[in-house]
Amino acid sequence: MERPTLLGMINLPFLSQIPYVVGLFVVYVLISFLAYRLRGSTPTYEQIDATSFLLLVPFFVASSLFGWRAAVLASFIIPFARVSLLLLLGIAVRRPEQFVLLAYLLISMIGILVGGLREINLRFQRELERRVQTEQVLRQHQAELTLAKNKAEAANRAKSSFLANMSHELRTPLSAIIGYTELIHEESLAAGYIRIVPRLENIGIAANQLLALISNVLDLSKIEAGKMELNWEEVGLARLVQEVVATVTPLMMLDGNRLVVENHATVDGFWADLTKLRQILLNLLNNAAKFTENGVVTLVVGEETAVSPPHLTFTISDTGIGMTPDQLGQLFQPFQQADASFTRKFEGTGLGLAISQSLAHMMGGHITVQSQAGVGSQFTLILPQKNGKEIGN
Repeated sequence: MERPTLLGMINLPFLSQIPYVVGLFVVYVLISFLAYRLRGSTPTYEQIDATSFLLLVPFFVASSLFGWRAAVLASFIIPFARVSLLLLLGIAVRRPEQFVLLAYLLISMIGILVGGLREINLRFQRELERRVQTEQVLRQHQAELTLAKNKAEAANRAKSSFLANMSHELRTPLSAIIGYTELIHEESLAAGYIRIVPRLENIGIAANQLLALISNVLDLSKIEAGKMELNWEEVGLARLVQEVVATVTPLMMLDGNRLVVENHATVDGFWADLTKLRQILLNLLNNAAKFTENGVVTLVVGEETAVSPPHLTFTISDTGIGMTPDQLGQLFQPFQQADASFTRKFEGTGLGLAISQSLAHMMGGHITVQSQAGVGSQFTLILPQKNGKEIGN
């Protein structure tokens, strides 16, 4: 509720402007005439109105009012002041112009003060109302944003729960399909049914691709729901590199690529989630092999000792098709690939890099990328070297 003020109780609308204007009129017009009268002279129109009166009214109006103003002062205001002072003070004042001038000054100052304060009060009230309205709008927008955020989070949780449940339901029968396919494949080879072996291999490849997709969707849903957990353990760097290289070498050979490995790290043991770290490296190496033909894929393991704690770096570079700056901008978004045509040509859903970046963040690191279209790409996984004591804390 608005607190009443003294000026706020003055509700006559003309009081906000008229006293101010009248005060200025008295200062600039009437006092100028009295100043000359105090000197014992009668001013001319040019002496007064050329410098003061014309600031307020046009020339033709000023010239007509000059005579009227002088007559009013000489025949009414000054005689009235002389009589009033005689009655009030009991003395005859020879120069009542002095008291009239003082009265004009007081009236003008009061008018200016009342008008100015009233105007300030009105402006303050308008500013206060504007701020109150702005705060109400902001609160309303904040409430709408909070409601929309809660709805979006609820929808995201429902989506993640649905994907997780569906992934589990699909993985069980798919695992059986893969198992029976491998069993029939082995029995066909043993029995000499060579004609059906390629078909069984195609079934196995498609089933494994579908299983990988389901696993990625399940991982993404766990990450978004905040249910992905890390299993920290001490990892042997040399053994990790050896296992990863052995896994991706057959894939490299399919497209005529050559894999080069360089290990410049001086440490061998460090703490990480081995399964998720292996998943990140395999995804980066598989992508390098997928988008490179008859080229070179390089894995360089190094250290950054200038920072605290020191960091391990895994740099995977290729001589493949590369990417443009626009394509790099959406690279780590779920279900996004550098180009829609890549999905048809190279297969994939665009989940691998998004999951890899999220897993790297969970382990305290991140993935950077540099690429040039037609030249190749370079992905670098940077992880802090943590020890068992830090993990325990």
